[in-house]
Amino acid sequence: MSTPAKLVKLTVVENATQANVTGDKNWAAVKNSSAHAIVEAKTAPNNNEAEWKQIRWSEGSGSPVPGKPNQRKVSLAASKKYHVEASLGGVKDHVDLWVLWAVIEIKKSGLRPPNAAPFDPGSRDATDKLGAVTFKSPMSSLIDEKEGTFVDNMGASAKVAPVATLSPKGVHKVVASGWAFKREVFSHNWIDGHVADSTNKVWTSDTSNPRYLRLTPDSEGKIYDLDAPDIRWGEKSYETYNNFRQWIEWNGEKCSDYGLWYWQARWKVDRNTRKQITLNDVGVGKNIVLPNKPHFPPPKSP
Repeated sequence: MSTPAKLVKLTVVENATQANVTGDKNWAAVKNSSAHAIVEAKTAPNNNEAEWKQIRWSEGSGSPVPGKPNQRKVSLAASKKYHVEASLGGVKDHVDLWVLWAVIEIKKSGLRPPNAAPFDPGSRDATDKLGAVTFKSPMSSLIDEKEGTFVDNMGASAKVAPVATLSPKGVHKVVASGWAFKREVFSHNWIDGHVADSTNKVWTSDTSNPRYLRLTPDSEGKIYDLDAPDIRWGEKSYETYNNFRQWIEWNGEKCSDYGLWYWQARWKVDRNTRKQITLNDVGVGKNIVLPNKPHFPPPKSP
């Protein structure tokens, strides 16, 4: 008498991983509109097609794979949790497939989110306020060489808190590691009317130092970045125009659309400190056209 067929186990054999995933039944993959994960059943005693055809798959367990009745394919086109379950010979098994994605919001108003990293103590305007801020700098400029008169310099900064919300709901309990918050900058800068060394004519890595990142998801499934680019000074003028783009990676794979923002600011030496910062503008959701020539001309030679 032949031995009745039974299910041994389910596993994911393509396009998903358990690296940085908690729980032996959980698997994860990054959202991909053109890809599928493949779940495969193993049976006993023969693990052959005759046994595979007897497998009962629960509703919502993906779609059949032609010619492979022990497999189901699960679309990765949407960020959601799939519960794939099968039974045979009185044995049931399942896997949960988490299709990951993140949505980025660049916060530029209000206060720093409590779960984001803190700003450096005493830096910029020394508050948790977000947005374009000005502040008194410890630096000063020579305003009159003959008299040896110096004037305090005012600083400007764009204080932002990029926040990424991970999906699907509840993923923070299963995928708590493997996340990265990346940033690149494209900038045009001038010191005293001359191109500054800090100018980037291609997208250049600008990812935050780890102390400004919070990459373990909180209870709301959010991870955090923090940035506060600030102005530098020349003898007479300095101007900076910056485009930024941020994105999330999971296990080294891009896991979000770009979060775009920009910051532009100008400083010129002036006895009246209120007139030194002539532009300080931060915006989100887009990049801007960067100027190809400085606003302030080079100083005239004596």
